[in-house]
Amino acid sequence: MRLNTALKAAVVAAFAIAAALIAVVKSLDLEQARVLLATRVSAATGHRLTIAGPLELKLGLVPTLAASHLTLAGAPGGPRTPLATADRVVARLALLPLLAGEVVIKRLEVDSPDIRLESAADGRANWRAAPAAAPAASGGAAMVPRFDIRTIIVHDAHLAWRDHATGRDLNLTVASATVRPDRVNGGLALHLDGTFRGQPIAVEGLTGPLADALANRPWLLHLKASVAEAVLMADGRIARPAGLAGLDLALTAQGSDLAALLHLAGWEAPLPLGPFRITAHLADAGGLPGLDGIDAAVGRREALLVTAKGRVADLAHAAGLDLALAAESDGPAPQAAGGPLRLIAHLTGGTGSWHLADLRGKLGDSDLGGDLRIVAGHRPKLSGRLTASRLAWTGRAGKAGAPAAPAADGRLFSATPLPLGGLRDADADLDLAAGQVLADGADLDDVTARLRLDDGRLSLAPIAARLAGGQLTARLDLDAAAPVPALTARLDGERIDLGTLLRQMAVSQALNGGATRIALDLRGRGDSPRALAASLNGIATVAVGPGRLHSAAVDWAGGDLPSQLLGRLSPLAKGGSDAALSCAALRLTLRDGVATSTRGLAMETRRTAVVGSGTIDLRRETLDLAFAPRARGGLGLSLGGGMAGLTRLGGTLTHPVLTLDGAGAARTAASVGAAVASGGLSLLGELLYDRATADPHPCRTALAGHGHRRRGHGPGRLFGR
Repeated sequence: MRLNTALKAAVVAAFAIAAALIAVVKSLDLEQARVLLATRVSAATGHRLTIAGPLELKLGLVPTLAASHLTLAGAPGGPRTPLATADRVVARLALLPLLAGEVVIKRLEVDSPDIRLESAADGRANWRAAPAAAPAASGGAAMVPRFDIRTIIVHDAHLAWRDHATGRDLNLTVASATVRPDRVNGGLALHLDGTFRGQPIAVEGLTGPLADALANRPWLLHLKASVAEAVLMADGRIARPAGLAGLDLALTAQGSDLAALLHLAGWEAPLPLGPFRITAHLADAGGLPGLDGIDAAVGRREALLVTAKGRVADLAHAAGLDLALAAESDGPAPQAAGGPLRLIAHLTGGTGSWHLADLRGKLGDSDLGGDLRIVAGHRPKLSGRLTASRLAWTGRAGKAGAPAAPAADGRLFSATPLPLGGLRDADADLDLAAGQVLADGADLDDVTARLRLDDGRLSLAPIAARLAGGQLTARLDLDAAAPVPALTARLDGERIDLGTLLRQMAVSQALNGGATRIALDLRGRGDSPRALAASLNGIATVAVGPGRLHSAAVDWAGGDLPSQLLGRLSPLAKGGSDAALSCAALRLTLRDGVATSTRGLAMETRRTAVVGSGTIDLRRETLDLAFAPRARGGLGLSLGGGMAGLTRLGGTLTHPVLTLDGAGAARTAASVGAAVASGGLSLLGELLYDRATADPHPCRTALAGHGHRRRGHGPGRLFGR
């Protein structure tokens, strides 16, 4: 046969075959194809497929079949939200397989699909459906007994997940996604580019054959996603892919900052959490997806490293927790607090109630233990017990007598609003106990307290502790729910060794002994320390018993303020020997932030009696106190004395100034009954002043308040008289 004859025969055969193939395609009943397609998909997935638009067939060497307005219904009995919708689906068919009665889709393109995964409050989900057996084919349906899809391309997709029980949701926008045959492994290779909460995301991986997924057979899965500088991996299989059931996946996640990844999941971390690595096994025994074999590490040891090992039985609702937790830090903050941090605990529970048991921690020389329960709800509640054998509350005091650190504006009390918002958001009922609390030298022993927080009302009562050999009891109530927060504080102390306390606090070395009684009863309102101080009302009394003043520790020219004051008022400043302190007393009456004392400041030694009066203005943070010493057994300050012995304590709370001041201190002496004349005391004032300083028992007078003794609380009892 000549070549041209052969070519002509080939051309004729080709046209014949083409005509035959076109005839086969034309012979397809599109309505039957629509029914078959919907039936096959519904049977394989358990979700009813509806094709609202017409099927369109375009003939050619690569015939094209198109469908529009497709809806895949949710699982029966679950949320009514459709599982998926698509504007248009276009299938490019292979002609030759049609001769064998098969439909092979070489390329399937899906435009604008919207996939919505939802779970109801009772746990039912719209994606959980049992596949049904496909009905027997009949009529024209027998011409196409099976489908085969080679390549899938998706444009402009949206994937959403919402849990109505927790209110959490996730949304993913996909610019493009491609699924192609993987010739090496016989499965499918996929690639996705999209956006998740404003962050670019890329996913790539391998799966089992699509035929396995459509037939609801075990489906292999290996995925890798990159988002927010994190890499997430899943490797394993899904036994029943149509219902996303039978999960058996090894999960790995690692990245530079877990906080950024949590933000994408809808959880806000209060601070950067640092790098992380998490491995776990995802399974759905009992129909609930959960994690076991969890091994997680977040952060850095030089800052804060948190680890967790265990399982979460119900991942969707954070229930069935059984985790061993640990936290470690060698960073600057723990070191400043006294040493490295070590903390361990066992977390169990879920479904709104969690138990933190076997809590044990150590920070430097401090330790902590306890047992806590957390109940979620509109107002979460924390209850349980916290204990410590030793607790360093703050750093140790620095230079002796150093004034309190001022705020940025030079004031002692800060105007920064107190962080009271959290008190209105949760409740608590805690028992607290510590063998020793170190608080800038005011070391407390055997501390116990009960903390209760109810709807913004905080109560610490009763509080008990030992301090410097004595006993303290206290109560504190703070109403943060009021329009203006209200504070009430009561404190009583008995047999506190004042000399020991002053030495422990590095305030003064001048006193040895001095059994002390303290009574505070204060009330105030405000949302900042400054506002509270400026509104205080109440009474404060301090009674100091016998002790001994050390001349070597008294420095009238410098050093700590108590020593300077003693140096001004005591003959020790003139080089005398140690003196026996008979008593000292303080009584302040506070009204709207101003503390006043009318002969309410007193000290007695064998040789000297001191009377003091004046004001402490907490609103302006100023001092105006006057002290007058008198030699006991002799004449008081007289006209001839020139008032040279008067001592004034002025200035501010952060910068007190101690001076010898005749006229200035005398003006303050109105509180001891002296008449004031311009330029100094009048003659009558001086005589009255002499009479005041001639009081044989100024400590009793100070505590009695204007010389009136209170029944059952006489100052004689305070000084052992």
